[in-house]
Amino acid sequence: MSLLKISGLLFSASVLAACGSSSSNDNNNPGGASSDGRFTPTTMNEEIVMRDKTTGLEWVNGLAEGSSKTVTGCHPMPPGLSTDGVVTEANNFCNNLDFAGHTDWTVPKVGDLQKYTVDMKTAGLTPFYQNRSCPRVVGFNADKTISTINTHNTDPIGKVNPWGSSNAGVRCVRKTN
Repeated sequence: MSLLKISGLLFSASVLAACGSSSSNDNNNPGGASSDGRFTPTTMNEEIVMRDKTTGLEWVNGLAEGSSKTVTGCHPMPPGLSTDGVVTEANNFCNNLDFAGHTDWTVPKVGDLQKYTVDMKTAGLTPFYQNRSCPRVVGFNADKTISTINTHNTDPIGKVNPWGSSNAGVRCVRKTN
């Protein structure tokens, strides 16, 4: 093999490693701590949360490997829901969630969700999505309308979209300070 071909293969491999791959198995990626300590995963009762020390927010992140529990990092919205139905489903899910010893979960604000998604990617981390049907995640705008944010599975990551698509879910959040 020529040196040029080897260089090209090494470059391609490094780009894939840096950017991640949408075909990776998210069931085995519970995230990890960022090198600067900003993002820290914590496991309690087989449930993983990701704490963002900069914003003081804690995000439902997923389940520990081998867990028999069914709540995942992203709760998919049932297909065919109206906008009001999505608002109700997301609120009901987060407001009734008992996860990692906490019951004060809410639907995130779009700005917080976008910042979390983009900053996690910038830190080289991936939020844990055990359910592959969550390429977009629901958040509330200031006027209580809903939008979706592209996750690590959908380019461009962090893009805000008006509601109108199925194949989205909700990732609940809570304030820690």
